[in-house]
Amino acid sequence: MVKVVDQTQGQGRWNNLGREQLAAIRDAPECFQIQALFMPSERLVHEALVARLGPIKGLRVLELGCGWGAFTVYLAKQGAVVTGLDIGEELVAAGRLLAEVNHVECEFVQGDARSLQFASGAFDIVVAVATFHHLSKPDLSASLREAHRVLRPQGVAVAYEPVENSRTFSLLQNLFPKGREGDFEYRPSILQRTAYRRYLTALDDRDLTFRELRGAGSAFRQIELHPDGLFIRLAAILPGGCRSTLRSVDTMLLKNLPPLGYLSQAVLVEYLK
Repeated sequence: MVKVVDQTQGQGRWNNLGREQLAAIRDAPECFQIQALFMPSERLVHEALVARLGPIKGLRVLELGCGWGAFTVYLAKQGAVVTGLDIGEELVAAGRLLAEVNHVECEFVQGDARSLQFASGAFDIVVAVATFHHLSKPDLSASLREAHRVLRPQGVAVAYEPVENSRTFSLLQNLFPKGREGDFEYRPSILQRTAYRRYLTALDDRDLTFRELRGAGSAFRQIELHPDGLFIRLAAILPGGCRSTLRSVDTMLLKNLPPLGYLSQAVLVEYLK
């Protein structure tokens, strides 16, 4: 699954998501009190990010591709001074309302990660969660150059992204459908040729590799990759209770056999300025 995309392509479904989230928060603000993150899979990802960042109280944090602001608000509740940026107007509006109902101060800005409107050295940390794989190769490089610019000296950018270094693994994974038809993240099987072609036509993301993530961050003095997820790929086709077991197996394998990280489904990347 490889497709070069522009940051503004496919924005319609994200605008729809923003409108839906905005309406949901307005209708039931009590259901959107951010104590921890909602989905177990999201919680594992964000906990890994927070653990990697260390204490963030009082630090200036910029989140790129913040969506409807759940992680932005979560970081603010940990004491950070947070700015969330997204290209979607409706998503930014949802983030502002989410911060309001959680009684935290966050700044939400509609903007483009390729051309940030912030001063150089304005932030201690830049974070991005499943954002960069929506960008073309030139746009990814531009966004990381901008992240480098707005970081203070010794600052860090941390990203968590899906990856696919192995074409064989990509083929095997795409043999199985993901989710159910009509779901936001539904993906048909590659064997469903007509549906899969239609899916690719509408796709607004693409596969990233370790090599590309390193190359795009060439402005940084040091880059560290922390692979995540091997057998967790099977969670979509196995009973729900298997997820924690698969996660434990993955942790053990990646710790004891680091070369297996090349086959991981995601990576946490630290870009050190």
